[in-house]
Amino acid sequence: MLSGKHIGTLAFMLLVAAATPAHAIQRVAARFGIMEVRFGYAMPLGTHTGTFVDDFIYEGRLYEANAKDVYKEGVAFGVSFGQTSARNFSLGIGFQYVAHDFRDTAVSKDGTIGFYQAETPTYRQYDLQFSARYSPLDIKAVPIAPYIGVSISPGLGKADFRSFQDEYQITLSTSLDFGVDLRIWSAPDSRSFLCLSSINSWDFYGSGDRARHLQIGGGLRYFFKS
Repeated sequence: MLSGKHIGTLAFMLLVAAATPAHAIQRVAARFGIMEVRFGYAMPLGTHTGTFVDDFIYEGRLYEANAKDVYKEGVAFGVSFGQTSARNFSLGIGFQYVAHDFRDTAVSKDGTIGFYQAETPTYRQYDLQFSARYSPLDIKAVPIAPYIGVSISPGLGKADFRSFQDEYQITLSTSLDFGVDLRIWSAPDSRSFLCLSSINSWDFYGSGDRARHLQIGGGLRYFFKS
């Protein structure tokens, strides 16, 4: 049988346990904010039956052309902001800009027809980008860590003419992201660090006549305790 003293001691222990904050019992991993700036080389991917300027039609037949025969290589620039989460995942939102030119003549895949444009416009793609990434290693604990992820990018494509009215198209694309983070600097208190990163993506889907790309590039990613 418990005495009154034992019951009082047990009640005190239960009250202390109930009043103890959860974080004092279970340690939660610190989350870091992420700021990213990147540049890349954009190579056209896939095939097209036209652009949002015009379709590849000759004598009533729709022709298909390789993307590299429709668009020239271009450059990409992006900025994003995000946050790490549990188990080496991170989420981000950002902006991406891709610039390249149409080719003077788009040649069909079978090489029989060329579609010539009297004026070759420049192509500009403006995207809002939502991304999720995963790394098998914790970049906060190791100096180098590969990652893989996926991005969804709604945006606006623009064909910029000198002599004609510009053309616009609302677009959507999804891409596979991959690369490596290399930690090159850490603050003495370990509350922030900087990575030199390989930042690449492969567009595996593009709505309508949106140009798709393989982007090979790099940039800086700054992590800070949020």
